Amino acid sequence: MQNLKNLFLSPKGHLMIFVSNVFCLSIAFAAFILLMFQIRYEWGYDGFHKDGDRIFRLEIRLADKGAGVLFARPMIDEFLKSSSMIEIGAPIRGYIGKISFDIKKGEEKFSYIESIREIYPQYLKLTSKP
Repeated sequence: MQNLKNLFLSPKGHLMIFVSNVFCLSIAFAAFILLMFQIRYEWGYDGFHKDGDRIFRLEIRLADKGAGVLFARPMIDEFLKSSSMIEIGAPIRGYIGKISFDIKKGEEKFSYIESIREIYPQYLKLTSKP
């Protein structure tokens, strides 16, 4: 009971200590929230697929550059053959180029620019809805 009493009395006697404690606790809470956002994203970025718990993303981590997902096509093929647990491999080739097109709706003209990517045919099996 004495500790609870000290909690309410401490702002009067030791204002600087009280303010620093509240400040540090708020920083810790903000860091915890940011960490939980990141964990939720990492665990659920493929959650909208019907078999989302069986989908994995292959990354390479470089000490000075962070994470990346660029692999040579022969390396991807060898990785897919390396395990009998891999049912389908669906690599996506990175940026190839852009295409622009126009759509007319009545008198209005809408212009679009889309990125072009190359995918394996298995990608459609992996992401298609039943």
